[in-house]
Amino acid sequence: MGKVVLDEAVIKALASDTRIRILKILSRRNKTLSEISRELNLSKPTLLDHLKRLNHCMLIAKIERPESKFVYYTLTQTGKGILDTSGKIKITLLLTTMLLSLTSSIFEITKYLSGAKIKVVTEFLKTSGQPPVPNEVELLYYNPLDLAIGVIFLLLACLLCYNLLKPVNRVRLRTMLIR
Repeated sequence: MGKVVLDEAVIKALASDTRIRILKILSRRNKTLSEISRELNLSKPTLLDHLKRLNHCMLIAKIERPESKFVYYTLTQTGKGILDTSGKIKITLLLTTMLLSLTSSIFEITKYLSGAKIKVVTEFLKTSGQPPVPNEVELLYYNPLDLAIGVIFLLLACLLCYNLLKPVNRVRLRTMLIR
């Protein structure tokens, strides 16, 4: 599938849940106005307005045959590209990786902030020749490697979030969430 370029008109057309549902219906097979109207439970004039907007953006096309009285609607390559399932896989992988990175960064930064207790045993010599007295001291040790790993995971999560919120991915995410 080629690269899908989204302009302002396409993004506005995809802002409607109904138009996204129309694209999903047409992804299964070509359908007539009546078939789509029955499936979505919409009046034909309302549906016709949605179809005109999608046709204007070149997401769907009309198929008119002189030998048939029926007019069918079909997805164009751009329409198919928006509903492409490989985009859903990419979005799912981005979301999963972002959440894992965010969780790991929270864990590592929390581990750094809580520190590690280390027991240090020192021996003090008493004066006048008596044997040394052991003395235990607890120290908190902050491992800078924990902080560095946490910051790296946090930066990775931010980068993945940025990639997820690109306009093409936002539209794919929206089409994925709408049934």
